[in-house]
Amino acid sequence: MTGLEASTAPPDDVATRGAVRQTRTKRRSEARRFEILAAAVSLFNEKGLRGTMLSDVAQAVGLSTNSLCYYFRKKDDLAAACFMDAIDILRAIVAKATLRPTPELRVREFASGFAARLAREVNGGGGKLVGIYDLRALVKPQSDVVFAAYNSLFREVRALLSAPDRPSPDRRQLNASAHLLLSLVHSMRIWIGQYAAEDYERVADHFCDVMVAGFAPSPGAWPPASLAPIAWPFEADAPSARDAFLRAATLTINEFGFSGASVDKISARLQLTKGAFYHHNDNKEGLFSECAARTFAVIREVQNEAQRQPTGWDELGSAITHLVRFQLSDRGPLLRATALSALPAHERAEMIDATNKLSERFVYPIVKGMADGSIRPLHPLVGSHLVSAMIYAATELPLWLGEISPDQAVDLYAKPLLLGVLAAQE
Repeated sequence: MTGLEASTAPPDDVATRGAVRQTRTKRRSEARRFEILAAAVSLFNEKGLRGTMLSDVAQAVGLSTNSLCYYFRKKDDLAAACFMDAIDILRAIVAKATLRPTPELRVREFASGFAARLAREVNGGGGKLVGIYDLRALVKPQSDVVFAAYNSLFREVRALLSAPDRPSPDRRQLNASAHLLLSLVHSMRIWIGQYAAEDYERVADHFCDVMVAGFAPSPGAWPPASLAPIAWPFEADAPSARDAFLRAATLTINEFGFSGASVDKISARLQLTKGAFYHHNDNKEGLFSECAARTFAVIREVQNEAQRQPTGWDELGSAITHLVRFQLSDRGPLLRATALSALPAHERAEMIDATNKLSERFVYPIVKGMADGSIRPLHPLVGSHLVSAMIYAATELPLWLGEISPDQAVDLYAKPLLLGVLAAQE
């Protein structure tokens, strides 16, 4: 086409070519944005929100940091987009579950729907989801939008447990049960990978079996036996004691993640200066390792003490209730397993291995109970995963229920897992 011909081309042709160019540009931009989000999810899951830099994400997709800022100006903008994608997917699964007629069928649809989504990730049918454990590491204004969406998700999960033909449950119990269900369903993404993707649906069935029916053969088994007080090898209360640093660091890491748990934040929790922190600690990394060792020691000691119980039900129940009480006591909490993501690879591997071994120790009382008749038949390994996830998630109860005592936490949180999440609503 000559210049004269071009200048006299019909206006519609010029507009069409412009629209095509805009469409192509938009598609390239959307594809690049998807690539950036996928890379960010992998890095956030591996290193935590505060342990990941925009430059890390840019390098992963072959962009300069300035070029990446064309899509996301700040890291928290990028993190918020990842969180919103995950929350939107969860809300879509919950919306489908809402269509089922009974609470039991809704719980099963929710869990199986999430397991199916995880299977599609493995098979290349969908991008990976970011773990939502780092939500509180977000800053304003991004956190306001994400928290509002998560609160909507929580309310929708809570609605799955209600039915017009059932008695209206206590509000605090309903909130606790909703948090339990949401936390345990989301925890599948941590442990379900040890199974073949083609078996995820079967694993979800076993998951639902425990969530709905619990461990006890009948509600009359409640409560299980209690453990005698354990003499912990650490001091409480005294701000100068070593354990005060470990508790403060654990609380801060659970809230902000390892990278977000700065020395300033830990010191402020103890009302100490940064200089005072370094007077007692060489570095944050060493303190973190001590926090993990303390958590492992507490769980191991409780499990060992519980072995003295005569039945599998009493062994499992006494360990669970003791650890939940510990979580909400002045000596708690335990370090959340998800806080391990920001550790260097070799340390993370060691601590994840230790965490998994402690979790799998809950298999023994389950098998013991199935043999002696005190625990109904169920998948013992899946049951152990739910037990561990519930114990760690108990630290979040004050966020959703307000002030709560250790004994109340046992009734509102441990009991629904042991007897079945729907039994708590009756």
